Amino acid sequence: MAGKKETFVSLAKVCWRGMFGFVTASIAVVLLSGTGLANSMTTTTVQWFPAPDVLTNVYHETLPQADVLKNAYQLALQGSTASEAIANIRKAITMCESYIKANPGDKIGNAQAYGIMAYGYFNIGEFQTNTDDQLKSYTAGKDASQKVIDLEPESWDGWAWYANNLGRISQLKGVIKSLFLLDPFKKHLFQAEKLSPDNPFILDAIGDMYRQLPWIAGGSMAKSKEYLERDVKADPNYTLAKLDLAITLLEDGKKEQAKQLLTEVVNAQNSSWRAHWLIWEKPKAEALLNNMDNYKKLLDKWHMLI
Repeated sequence: MAGKKETFVSLAKVCWRGMFGFVTASIAVVLLSGTGLANSMTTTTVQWFPAPDVLTNVYHETLPQADVLKNAYQLALQGSTASEAIANIRKAITMCESYIKANPGDKIGNAQAYGIMAYGYFNIGEFQTNTDDQLKSYTAGKDASQKVIDLEPESWDGWAWYANNLGRISQLKGVIKSLFLLDPFKKHLFQAEKLSPDNPFILDAIGDMYRQLPWIAGGSMAKSKEYLERDVKADPNYTLAKLDLAITLLEDGKKEQAKQLLTEVVNAQNSSWRAHWLIWEKPKAEALLNNMDNYKKLLDKWHMLI
């Protein structure tokens, strides 16, 4: 990642999940018992994203300079319930839209704003339950990602979140094997990897892709495991990667290893993508632990199977 001028989005992971503003330049963002900003009297704090060195060295080389985008970046990651998270993300998206309108000549700032929007729409889709609403959110995220690519083609964010949003659209429509979606999905995902080869968001997306694709379309459990293990090594607190690796291990017949990872996900204390963990990874890991013999039914319910 060194030497590249990058914008950002994230989400966390996700997924791709869901991106998912995030943090100020100091990055040490804490919430008071999951309900608001921590104050000096608080003894229990929750860190909502990795430490500054992890964030800048693992996920992003540079962070937004405009205060409004820093605030949007931070806001888009907060929320202990789906409705709260969606409300915060929508506020962040509005802040980004206002910034773009007020600063039409700021190419880098606009790319960063669209990056937050691309991640934000992805996460809204993650936290919604209605398929039509999810499709609308992921489509909006894909469109915002294209804006990032148009403005800053050397930034990983646009390529990665385009692929993530398109991947979710494909899953919901059940047509990921269709070449007219699979080809652009792979194109954008591998371009993101080229620009940021050790990025946890991207490694997770590629690992999940290899698990879900049939072998005739390039699927490989071995490659899925390879990428997801690299992902967990890159950020041990990235619980989305642990969940996806556990699913790959289940598919590969390694039930005990999967069980250990799922337990780690459920008991995570400092997930790098905390809102996503609370709403997505933790409940899914709990459900899988309670029904490991019928895990495929759960994956199908969650649109996580081809």
